[in-house]
Amino acid sequence: MPRDRVTTFKRLLFLLVIPYQNCGRKLDSRRNEIVALASVDCASDHMDCRSGEKALGELGATPDQHQQCPTGQIFYAELCRDLQRPCRTPYGHGFQHLSNNRYGTCEATECELGFHVENSLCMGNLRDCEVDGKPGHMQWQEASQTYSTCEVELTCKVGEHIEDQACVSNEKACPVEFGIGQMHWTGTAYSSCVAMSCQMGFRLLNQVCLTDLRPYYLKIFQTPCQRVASGASRITTMSYGDDSQHTLQIRGFSDSECKRPEYTLGYIHDYTLSAMSSHVVGAYEVDFLLAKSEVTPTSAEGVKILNSSKFCNVKNWQLNVKRLIAKTNPCLGVSANLYQIEKISTGRLSAGLLDASRDGSNPTLRPRILNLNPKSIGILVP
Repeated sequence: MPRDRVTTFKRLLFLLVIPYQNCGRKLDSRRNEIVALASVDCASDHMDCRSGEKALGELGATPDQHQQCPTGQIFYAELCRDLQRPCRTPYGHGFQHLSNNRYGTCEATECELGFHVENSLCMGNLRDCEVDGKPGHMQWQEASQTYSTCEVELTCKVGEHIEDQACVSNEKACPVEFGIGQMHWTGTAYSSCVAMSCQMGFRLLNQVCLTDLRPYYLKIFQTPCQRVASGASRITTMSYGDDSQHTLQIRGFSDSECKRPEYTLGYIHDYTLSAMSSHVVGAYEVDFLLAKSEVTPTSAEGVKILNSSKFCNVKNWQLNVKRLIAKTNPCLGVSANLYQIEKISTGRLSAGLLDASRDGSNPTLRPRILNLNPKSIGILVP
């Protein structure tokens, strides 16, 4: 065979053998790169595709359409195409996936406020439902990925609100000390309990049940004989008037047995019941405002003592003659205002224990315990 024909034959043989030795590859002369060959005859384990790519033959492309594409893309229809692309879906957005030469429907991955992803769709967080023919709704619960039980939509009357899936009154009865109170719905919770009615023996004052003093109006409470310094003694009487006046009278005696009268001190107070004591059960806070004070000598010896000392800067004291003392005059040793606690129970009147730490001179120094000395407790006079 001539030399030139042998050379030509060898070249043809080389061109026929090379493709089978490099199955799945083709030299791209334009880019001088090996690119994946889309040959359906080439075994799949010979395919030279990158991660995220497919052999073009699986998409029906022809060898002359071949092109190398970035990861996550494939080449078809003369272009590199994404294996998935972003898309909009009702109430959210997601991705479309490439399959059989076309993109599928949009599969939701994120949804707008008030919606959630369910079966690749954006669904509303509220879903209509019924219970015994009554309309309601179910709320989507993200933690459990399920809807709540059906909650019936209630329509309440005026003066009612929904609580625990039921219509309840905006007014609720509640117990208070010595009475019955009421709480009012504020829109989010009930208010504090306010007294509306009181038990027998108590009356409503400033939305608080206080001891009812009306049965004791004009009646007198009197202490037993009390010994004081220097062998003297005294008896104290107290009474409440129906005109908001309180009378305190102290009768002094020169002996220790309350037999020889010497003088009488009288104090007239305007009083106000302010509240039940928070420290003594059954006691109430009472504020006394001194209206006037008076002194009456009840023995010749008493007249002599008062005149010789010019008691309270008053002269010419006379037996059994009452003299008024200005309430601003400090000679009687009492303050114009007194903040006390008192308790009336079973015909006995007990007052708060006054001492240096709780002298009753202002509301913060009001006594917090009762004076339980039997000699200091007033007994109702029949």
